[in-house]
Amino acid sequence: DSARISVTFKKNNVPVGGYANLIGISASYKKVSIPHNIAVPIDSVMITIESSKWPMHGSYIGSDLKIDNLYFASQRIPISDCTVPLTGCVGEPVQLIDVSANMPNAWGWIMPGGTPGSSTSQHPTVIYNTPGTKTITMISSNQYGSGMPISKTITINPVPNVSVTSTITACGGSNIVLTASGAATYTWNFGATTATIAASPSVTTVYTVTGASNGCTNTAVGVAWVPQTPKPDICMVTVDSLNQYNEIYWDKTQYPNLDSMIVYREVISNTYKRIGAVSKNAMSMWVDTARSVGPSNGDPNISTYRYKIQVRDTCGNYGPMSHWHNTVYFTHTGSTFIWTNNYMIEGPTNPVQTYSLLVCVNPTVSPTYSLVGTTTGNQSTLNDPFYH
Repeated sequence: DSARISVTFKKNNVPVGGYANLIGISASYKKVSIPHNIAVPIDSVMITIESSKWPMHGSYIGSDLKIDNLYFASQRIPISDCTVPLTGCVGEPVQLIDVSANMPNAWGWIMPGGTPGSSTSQHPTVIYNTPGTKTITMISSNQYGSGMPISKTITINPVPNVSVTSTITACGGSNIVLTASGAATYTWNFGATTATIAASPSVTTVYTVTGASNGCTNTAVGVAWVPQTPKPDICMVTVDSLNQYNEIYWDKTQYPNLDSMIVYREVISNTYKRIGAVSKNAMSMWVDTARSVGPSNGDPNISTYRYKIQVRDTCGNYGPMSHWHNTVYFTHTGSTFIWTNNYMIEGPTNPVQTYSLLVCVNPTVSPTYSLVGTTTGNQSTLNDPFYH
C-alpha cells in the first residue's frame, strides 16, 4: 500500500513538533522531502521509517522498502549586509545594494533624513537634500527569521554653486574672457579645463561649464553677446515746405555700437545708391540734395522716389537695409489732380487711409493752404471744382 516516514523534533526530550510523509509504490528510487519549520530551538530529532502503514486493512506487511542517501538540508537565518557608497551628492540618487547571505526574501531599510526615509525594496535608492554624514540601517529576513541589523554611513557633499561671467563684445571676433567660479575643477563644453577661458566669437555664443567638488558636479552658462547690426525702419519720407527736396526721417536706434546711418535712393529698379550718411549724434533725418545721383536727381517736382536706410556700426559693419518708402509725385490735367504712385512701404499693405488736396490761393500774399477735398488711400485722383 504505502510506506511512511515520520520526523519528530524534541527539546529536553519533549516533542515540540513533527511531520510525516507517505510513500507510494515505486519501481525505482524516488526522492522524498519532508519540509519543516520549527519555531523553537531543538536538541534532538527522531526519524521513524515504516515499510507499510499500520493499521490498514489489507496492508502488505513485509513489503520491501529501501532507503538510501538520508540527510538533513537546513537553511539558516540571513546574515544582513549591504553596500553603501562612501560619498554622495545633495539632491542626487544614492543606490543601496543588498548583499546579505543565506537567501533573504524580505528587507527593511531605514534612511533618516532621506527621501524616502525607509524602504522594503531589495536595492532601494535614496536622495538626501542636506549635506553631512548619514547613517543607513538595514535588516534582511527569510522564513526562518531575521538577521542582525547592520548600519553603514555615507557622507553627502554639497553640490558646488557654479557661476560664469558673461560679457558684451564690441564687435564680432573681438577677444573676450569668461571666468567660472564656485568649484574645484572645471570642464567646458569645448574641452577646456581651466577656470578662465579666452574666446573670439563672431556671433552671440553660449558657453557651458561643469564644475566639480568632492565628486559632485553642477553646470552654469556664460554668454558672449555679440551685438548684431539691426535692420532700421524709416518713419516717413516727405518734402520740405518749398517743394525742393525730399526729407527722410527715422527713429534713433538703441543699438549700442551705432556709428552712423547710411541713406540710399533707388536709381534703377531694385538698385539703390548711397546718397549720404548721418552721424549718430545728429538729428535722425536727411535732406536729399544729391542732385548728381541717379536719374531725376531726387527732385520731388520731377518724379517719385524710393528710399532706404542702413546702420553702420563702430566696427565698420553694415547691417541690412530697411524697407523702402515710396514718395508721392502728382500732376494735374485741368482741375483733375493725379498722383502716379501712392505712398507705399515695402512689405506692408497700403499705410495711407486718406489723401487730402490743399491749395494756396495767393502764395505771394499768404502761404496759407485750404482744403480742397479728400479721398481714400486707395485712390489716386482728386478734382478741384474751383480750379481756373
